[in-house]
Parts: sequence; C-alpha cells; structure tokens
Amino acid sequence: MKLRNFTPHRVIVYAENALARFESEGIARVVGKSRRVNWLEKELGYPCVRKIYTQIQGLPEPEPDTMYIVSLIVLQAAKNRSDIICPDTGPESCVRAADGTIMGIRRFQAN
Repeated sequence: MKLRNFTPHRVIVYAENALARFESEGIARVVGKSRRVNWLEKELGYPCVRKIYTQIQGLPEPEPDTMYIVSLIVLQAAKNRSDIICPDTGPESCVRAADGTIMGIRRFQAN
C-alpha cells in the first residue's frame, strides 16, 4: 500500500519497530462559506459563524493500492472516500518534544 501526504506538513509515524516519514506532495483543503450566527453573537458579544463546507480541493482521484493522508477536516468532509486517513494527534497517539511541539504520531484515523 502506498501512502501519499496531502497535508501541509511532513508526517512522521513512530510505529513499534519503524520510523516512517511522508513528505507533503500538495495540500488538500475544504472550501466553504461562513454564515453568521446572529443569535449567538448577541449572547456572546463576539462574532460567531457557522462554516458550511462545499467542496474539497487538491485531493487526487482514487488510485489502486493508494491511501491519501489529509487533515481531519478533509477526512470529515470526504465521507464518500475510503482511501483517506489523517494523522491522529490525540494524546494517546501524539509524540511530543519536551517543549510540547508535535514530533510525530503513532497511528492514523479513518472514517
């Protein structure tokens, strides 16, 4: 299985017996519109919007034996695609440096 990275960052996976690096090949993004949430703005006293996602840009068409690494928001927007995964940056998976900077992950997330 080939993995191709379409996040803006290098993805480093700390597996049990291996270290893998996936350089960015481009950026898949979700395009959308913002709609104001007026009632909540009045309650909060600050601007508030609801995002409505309309399309995904920069994600290649499916290829045999290929999975695409994307951001969580792209993963959530592309519910009809079974060939995408995103880095799991939750506390159980994230590998951090002493200063808290994310160095890599131990696993991916899928739909």
